[in-house]
Amino acid sequence: RKLVRVQNQMIRVSYDDQIRTLVLRPNRSMSWGDNRRVIAVVAVATLLVPTLWAARGQWLALPLAGIELLALALGLYYACWKLSFRQVIRVAPDSLSITEGHYYPKHRWRLDPRCAAVAVEQTEHPWDAIKITLYDRHQRISVGAFLNKQDCESLLASLVDAGLRVRSNSAPRKQPF
Repeated sequence: RKLVRVQNQMIRVSYDDQIRTLVLRPNRSMSWGDNRRVIAVVAVATLLVPTLWAARGQWLALPLAGIELLALALGLYYACWKLSFRQVIRVAPDSLSITEGHYYPKHRWRLDPRCAAVAVEQTEHPWDAIKITLYDRHQRISVGAFLNKQDCESLLASLVDAGLRVRSNSAPRKQPF
């Protein structure tokens, strides 16, 4: 039986027997479909005047308007691509894995759950988000770097609920335990 608890738009926690899955994603206010509609509206408004100028013989306005629209479309596509980033943390009694990537998992890590822990590093400014790192004896992986302060605190609470140990106000040790 699978139980899903959505804490907010950026963190989704699901339970499946003894496996807890946390899906982290950046704040994405508009989908690619919404961005395409914005591009279409701007294209109509932008191409109206250059089309009239081209009809009067000022044809150079049309390619310049096209370049402007291409720059807008590329910028919105890049922003949408950057916001499709995901981090997935799976915590089970015998395994701890982290995957991340855009559209599909590009990086994968497996940590030893017996010695895995969470390092929490406080920032100097009270408005800044805490820095959360999952680590074991051999590797360190920063998680949720794109989250705001409240979301990082929610992520930390979810990791504690999953049974991971926390080392507050410290960076991960450089030496093995």
